[in-house]
Amino acid sequence: MEGRIKQKQMRDSLGRFLCPKCGKTYKYQSGLSQHINHECGMPPKFKCPFCAYVCKQKSSLKPHIAAKHHRLYVELGKD
Repeated sequence: MEGRIKQKQMRDSLGRFLCPKCGKTYKYQSGLSQHINHECGMPPKFKCPFCAYVCKQKSSLKPHIAAKHHRLYVELGKD
């Protein structure tokens, strides 16, 4: 875990883990750790090959393509 932030995790009134930088909350500590180490304050890393859509998680890109560009996706043989 070299170079990663390790600190006492704060919780909100519902017991969810709270990001000290932006205030987003997460049910699980692992979700907060993912957010702090790879997302919070960082620009999106994943770009749609068909439009200007960008996202911070790769898992968000596939549903976007399926919903917005299904016909293009199928034509390229990715389905």
